[in-house]
Amino acid sequence: NVIIAGPPRSGTTFTSKAIAQTLKYNYIDEGHVNLRDITLCKKLMSKGNNVVQAPGFTHCIDYLPTDEDLVVFLIRPWSDIVKSIFRINNFLSSHVSMDYMYYLDSHYKMWKHYQRNKIKNWIQLDYNSMKNHPNWINKDLRKNFTRRQTTI
Repeated sequence: NVIIAGPPRSGTTFTSKAIAQTLKYNYIDEGHVNLRDITLCKKLMSKGNNVVQAPGFTHCIDYLPTDEDLVVFLIRPWSDIVKSIFRINNFLSSHVSMDYMYYLDSHYKMWKHYQRNKIKNWIQLDYNSMKNHPNWINKDLRKNFTRRQTTI
Protein backbone atom coordinates (compact mmCIF):
# COMPACT_ATOMS: atom_id res chain seq x y z
CA ASN A 1 0.00 0.00 0.00
CA VAL A 2 0.92 3.62 -0.50
CA ILE A 3 -0.45 6.08 2.06
CA ILE A 4 -0.51 9.74 1.07
CA ALA A 5 -0.51 12.07 4.07
CA GLY A 6 -0.03 15.78 4.61
CA PRO A 7 -1.98 18.78 5.82
CA PRO A 8 -5.32 19.61 4.18
CA ARG A 9 -4.93 21.44 0.84
CA SER A 10 -1.39 20.07 0.43
CA GLY A 11 -2.28 18.06 -2.70
CA THR A 12 -3.13 14.66 -1.27
CA THR A 13 -6.15 14.15 -3.52
CA PHE A 14 -4.34 14.75 -6.80
CA THR A 15 -1.21 12.90 -5.72
CA SER A 16 -3.16 9.87 -4.51
CA LYS A 17 -5.19 9.62 -7.70
CA ALA A 18 -2.12 10.10 -9.90
CA ILE A 19 -0.08 7.45 -8.07
CA ALA A 20 -3.01 5.00 -8.02
CA GLN A 21 -3.49 5.44 -11.76
CA THR A 22 0.22 5.09 -12.50
CA LEU A 23 0.63 1.95 -10.36
CA LYS A 24 -2.79 0.57 -11.32
CA TYR A 25 -3.63 0.34 -7.61
CA ASN A 26 -7.02 0.77 -5.96
CA TYR A 27 -7.67 4.38 -4.88
CA ILE A 28 -9.13 4.79 -1.39
CA ASP A 29 -10.51 8.25 -0.73
CA GLU A 30 -10.38 9.54 2.84
CA GLY A 31 -14.18 9.75 2.76
CA HIS A 32 -14.37 5.94 2.54
CA VAL A 33 -12.62 5.58 5.89
CA ASN A 34 -14.59 8.19 7.81
CA LEU A 35 -11.55 10.48 7.73
CA ARG A 36 -9.96 9.11 10.92
CA ASP A 37 -11.10 5.52 11.48
CA ILE A 38 -7.76 3.70 11.67
CA THR A 39 -9.38 0.29 12.18
CA LEU A 40 -11.52 0.62 9.04
CA CYS A 41 -8.60 1.98 7.03
CA LYS A 42 -6.35 -0.92 8.05
CA LYS A 43 -9.11 -3.36 7.14
CA LEU A 44 -9.44 -1.82 3.66
CA MET A 45 -5.67 -1.84 3.24
CA SER A 46 -5.34 -5.50 4.25
CA LYS A 47 -6.13 -6.55 0.68
CA GLY A 48 -3.02 -4.73 -0.58
CA ASN A 49 -2.30 -2.69 -3.72
CA ASN A 50 -4.06 0.45 -2.51
CA VAL A 51 -3.24 4.11 -2.57
CA VAL A 52 -4.89 5.75 0.43
CA GLN A 53 -5.54 9.48 0.40
CA ALA A 54 -5.12 10.20 4.10
CA PRO A 55 -4.72 13.83 5.21
CA GLY A 56 -7.13 13.06 8.07
CA PHE A 57 -4.56 10.59 9.41
CA THR A 58 -1.63 13.01 9.25
CA HIS A 59 -1.72 13.60 13.00
CA CYS A 60 -1.33 9.85 13.65
CA ILE A 61 0.34 8.64 10.44
CA ASP A 62 2.94 6.65 12.35
CA TYR A 63 0.18 4.26 13.58
CA LEU A 64 -1.30 3.41 10.19
CA PRO A 65 1.32 1.69 8.00
CA THR A 66 2.71 -1.82 8.25
CA ASP A 67 6.39 -2.41 7.52
CA GLU A 68 5.44 -3.24 3.91
CA ASP A 69 3.55 0.01 3.29
CA LEU A 70 5.02 3.25 1.95
CA VAL A 71 4.05 6.59 3.46
CA VAL A 72 4.32 9.60 1.17
CA PHE A 73 4.24 12.83 3.15
CA LEU A 74 3.38 15.87 1.03
CA ILE A 75 5.08 19.20 1.49
CA ARG A 76 3.59 22.26 -0.15
CA PRO A 77 4.53 25.92 0.29
CA TRP A 78 2.32 27.51 2.95
CA SER A 79 1.49 30.36 0.56
CA ASP A 80 0.04 27.89 -1.96
CA ILE A 81 -2.00 26.20 0.77
CA VAL A 82 -3.40 29.53 2.01
CA LYS A 83 -4.27 30.52 -1.57
CA SER A 84 -6.02 27.20 -2.02
CA ILE A 85 -8.05 27.74 1.16
CA PHE A 86 -9.03 31.19 -0.07
CA ARG A 87 -9.99 29.82 -3.50
CA ILE A 88 -12.22 27.15 -1.94
CA ASN A 89 -13.81 29.30 0.82
CA ASN A 90 -13.88 32.66 -1.02
CA PHE A 91 -12.53 34.40 2.09
CA LEU A 92 -9.58 34.26 4.45
CA SER A 93 -9.73 36.05 7.76
CA SER A 94 -6.58 36.88 9.71
CA HIS A 95 -7.82 34.53 12.44
CA VAL A 96 -8.18 31.65 9.98
CA SER A 97 -4.77 32.26 8.43
CA MET A 98 -2.96 32.53 11.79
CA ASP A 99 -4.62 29.39 13.17
CA TYR A 100 -3.86 27.50 9.99
CA MET A 101 -0.23 28.64 9.94
CA TYR A 102 0.21 27.25 13.46
CA TYR A 103 -1.59 24.05 12.44
CA LEU A 104 0.55 23.65 9.32
CA ASP A 105 3.79 24.33 11.17
CA SER A 106 2.92 21.81 13.89
CA HIS A 107 2.17 19.09 11.30
CA TYR A 108 5.46 19.62 9.52
CA LYS A 109 7.44 19.68 12.78
CA MET A 110 5.70 16.55 14.09
CA TRP A 111 6.53 14.77 10.82
CA LYS A 112 10.14 15.93 10.73
CA HIS A 113 11.06 15.39 14.37
CA TYR A 114 8.95 12.41 15.41
CA GLN A 115 6.68 10.55 13.01
CA ARG A 116 8.98 9.74 10.12
CA ASN A 117 11.49 8.18 12.52
CA LYS A 118 8.83 5.63 13.51
CA ILE A 119 7.91 4.62 9.93
CA LYS A 120 9.99 2.04 8.09
CA ASN A 121 9.25 3.15 4.50
CA TRP A 122 8.60 6.80 3.79
CA ILE A 123 9.39 9.58 1.39
CA GLN A 124 8.77 13.28 1.62
CA LEU A 125 7.39 14.69 -1.61
CA ASP A 126 7.13 18.29 -2.71
CA TYR A 127 3.66 18.64 -4.22
CA ASN A 128 4.95 20.78 -7.09
CA SER A 129 7.23 17.94 -8.20
CA MET A 130 4.06 16.19 -9.39
CA LYS A 131 3.88 18.67 -12.29
CA ASN A 132 5.64 16.06 -14.43
CA HIS A 133 2.69 13.68 -14.12
CA PRO A 134 0.54 13.58 -17.29
CA ASN A 135 -2.62 14.49 -15.30
CA TRP A 136 -1.10 17.64 -13.79
CA ILE A 137 -3.08 20.83 -14.42
CA ASN A 138 -1.32 24.18 -14.16
CA LYS A 139 -2.39 26.63 -11.45
CA ASP A 140 -3.91 29.12 -13.88
CA LEU A 141 -6.32 26.43 -15.11
CA ARG A 142 -7.28 25.42 -11.53
CA LYS A 143 -8.60 28.87 -10.57
CA ASN A 144 -12.24 27.75 -10.61
CA PHE A 145 -11.75 24.22 -9.32
CA THR A 146 -14.02 23.04 -6.54
CA ARG A 147 -12.88 21.17 -3.43
CA ARG A 148 -11.35 17.79 -4.39
CA GLN A 149 -11.54 18.48 -8.14
CA THR A 150 -8.53 17.10 -10.01
CA THR A 151 -9.60 17.19 -13.66
CA ILE A 152 -10.99 19.80 -16.03
